[in-house]
Amino acid sequence: MKTPRRFSRLLALALPFSFVFMSLSCGEDPEPQPAPPVVNDPRMVVNFSHEVDGQPLEFNSKEYTNAAGNKYNVTLLKYYISNVTLTNSENGEVFKEKDSYHLINPTENKTSFTLNNVPAKKYDRISFAIGIDSAANLSLDQPGDLNPNNDMAWNWNTGYVFLKFEGNNMKPNAADNRAVVLHVGHNVNYKIVTFPITGDVTFAPDKAFNANIRVDANALLESPNVIDFNLITNVMGGPNAAKVAENYSDGMFSLIEVKQQ
Repeated sequence: MKTPRRFSRLLALALPFSFVFMSLSCGEDPEPQPAPPVVNDPRMVVNFSHEVDGQPLEFNSKEYTNAAGNKYNVTLLKYYISNVTLTNSENGEVFKEKDSYHLINPTENKTSFTLNNVPAKKYDRISFAIGIDSAANLSLDQPGDLNPNNDMAWNWNTGYVFLKFEGNNMKPNAADNRAVVLHVGHNVNYKIVTFPITGDVTFAPDKAFNANIRVDANALLESPNVIDFNLITNVMGGPNAAKVAENYSDGMFSLIEVKQQ
């Protein structure tokens, strides 16, 4: 029996496609390719630990004594850290964090921030300012930690409060206790502090460091200016604010260590 000519032509056309389909369906599944490793940019976490004379600062409940002999407690301590800079003092290379404004508020557990995308280089100094630089201090229409809703903007003047310290001056008779309010701002009280970094701090991809900084609340009240609560309990500006600013730039902050995570 002869195969019709038309059927033969259709069979000839279909055979190559059938072969390709069978080849694909019978082949082994390709091996899954591993995902490329994630490489993190160099970074540094800056941590602030709050103390009074070597002991952790306890808000509201604990009573402390300052250099003037005043008994006091602390109900609030918050301040701005800005313009963080890492420097290599040997070759002059500098890393400056962009948009560098951080509100530290231990009562809300805001005690650290991270410097991201640090160049893969060696640094031996860290600097930062307490307060807000004059350019940013001209406007309150700013996001993030500079948002006025953070309760760090003057309500009677343009600009930011750089540091707030609040508490109570405790007296033998509780009825005589006095509220302590130290609010410091204004461009003249913008202060920069610099600390040397010991050891080899060389950044590289996937390499992170911790910078641990001690903040002594008592030092805010004693060096170089002794703040006597019998004389000073309410500061919003003027020469007493300048005294507090000198204190937070001279001894309140100290670098404990910089170490690799």
